[in-house]
Amino acid sequence: MDKQLEDPHMDMKSNKGNRGQVIMLVLALMEGIPLGEVMTLQL
Repeated sequence: MDKQLEDPHMDMKSNKGNRGQVIMLVLALMEGIPLGEVMTLQL
C-alpha cells in the first residue's frame, strides 16, 4: 500500500470517477499533502 501512496497518478488512472477522487482526498489528508496539489492532480 505504501507504493500506491507514492504513485497517486496510477491510482487516478485505475480509479476514475468519484470513488477515485475521494480516495485521493483521504490519502492526501493522511499524507499531509496540500489540497491545492490534490486538485492539480485531479485535473
